[in-house]
Amino acid sequence: MKALLVDCLATVDGKHRTTPDVIGTGPRYVASIVENLGWIVDLIEIEAILLNSGILKSEYDVLMISAMSSDLKAVKLLISMWRNEHGDKPVILGGPISFTDKVVLLDKIGADIVVVGEAEKTLQELFPLINDARDKLRHVKGIAFKHNGKRVFTGYRERLSKEEYNSYTPEAKYVQNYRFYKARRVYVEVVRGCSNFYRPMRTYGVEKKICINCGNCFSNDLKRRLTCPENIPPGCGYCSVPLIYGYPKSKNINIVFEEIRKLVEAGVKRITLSAPDFLDYQREELVDDGILTDPRNPPANTEAIEKLFEKIFTIPEIAEEKISVSIENVKACLVTEEVAKLLGKYLRGSTVNIGFETGSFRQSRFMGRPSTPHENLKAIKLLRKYGLRPYVYFMHGLPKQSRRAVDDTIKAMRKAVKFGAERIIMYKFVPLPETAFEGYRPSKYVLSLSRVLVKEARRLNRELKNVFLGKTVKAIVASKDPPIAYMLKHGPYILLKGAKLEPGTVIDVKIEEIKSSRLVSGRISKIYKC
Repeated sequence: MKALLVDCLATVDGKHRTTPDVIGTGPRYVASIVENLGWIVDLIEIEAILLNSGILKSEYDVLMISAMSSDLKAVKLLISMWRNEHGDKPVILGGPISFTDKVVLLDKIGADIVVVGEAEKTLQELFPLINDARDKLRHVKGIAFKHNGKRVFTGYRERLSKEEYNSYTPEAKYVQNYRFYKARRVYVEVVRGCSNFYRPMRTYGVEKKICINCGNCFSNDLKRRLTCPENIPPGCGYCSVPLIYGYPKSKNINIVFEEIRKLVEAGVKRITLSAPDFLDYQREELVDDGILTDPRNPPANTEAIEKLFEKIFTIPEIAEEKISVSIENVKACLVTEEVAKLLGKYLRGSTVNIGFETGSFRQSRFMGRPSTPHENLKAIKLLRKYGLRPYVYFMHGLPKQSRRAVDDTIKAMRKAVKFGAERIIMYKFVPLPETAFEGYRPSKYVLSLSRVLVKEARRLNRELKNVFLGKTVKAIVASKDPPIAYMLKHGPYILLKGAKLEPGTVIDVKIEEIKSSRLVSGRISKIYKC
């Protein structure tokens, strides 16, 4: 039996427009699980199929799709192409998109089965039944499908325990199925779930739910934080991570090490330790029963983090900085002098992301944010002090975006730049399924205020864009045509002048021109031997 697994994550209409240099971890988990069940699995990006639709002419028994809720257009296009070649052979859809309205996924998009939430155990039960009568699927928890014209949802599956989570590892070989994989940032998941079990002050949707200040979210009893008498979803109002994955569970150090070692052997040169918050790593070991629902206490488990780095940096290519290791997101409330010093010791010169979202304390509290704007600014200072390059994220179009909140946010953006932020990333709020803000739609007035925020973010980024001008940076060639390279430690994409080199070649580039906040151009000054 042969399965085609297509990675549609963050492609929207089928093309990576915001993060083309990223290779996520989810599809590799899925491919490894299905392969272990005795199937042959071809893992392919949707972009490769759009460039060569002949891929779909191969003999496959099932199509699997991994996608986000923003990727509906890409998924619909892919399923239509599949039907033209394979008729009614089953289509299985999973990933964050699984929390979208099942009427949309099953009826309008045309999926046959939707795997909801964590997929590991569900896939193990589902695939042996894939060719059986549809009514047998009722015994598989965590799926939605149609039977006799009716939609069936078998209910949410209990989340994986930490021990179960650590029993699954994605095969490194599947990364080689991605174009330009040697130059891209390959994610290695080290934490799943989030410790922020604060909640927003109200929900937007069919039912209006308002916080009654019961105190559960701030209780010293971490189990108590799991429940809300008003059933307001946990976490920031726009985020679905705590709802889907629950509180954090961390990967064992040796498992992380082995995955990275194999990726290095496969030719990967940029590795990102992936987590909703890297500083949650092994924090659950510091609380009773591993139930970590407080985003602030206990502090980061610096002993475990240092052991992780020490192990990873025994790999010669990483110790010699031929391969970069980075992290992505941190909660500012966990960034202390000790934490910043530790990160700087191993990750100096790397970017690190801080979710600011708003500069307004009142708006931040309303949304259920774990860190205050003041703590975000303090974290920027500390991280910069120890040689890291902070990127800060803001979001416009959110609830409670008043004129005062916008003024506070503009002040915060300016201070962030003053304190050492290298880039301001301004996102548009997009309501995600089953989050507290799922039903929120900004008014015309709020949208007019959004334009003020976007304009200011662009102005600040224009001031920041010259930071690389005249500098020589280490990079890795991504493609010959166009001749593009990615900075080894992340940054703007580089348009190369001069010789066209093979993808995967490590080079030094002197930056000669700034084209935008996301694109620079430069000339090769040194070529490293592999």
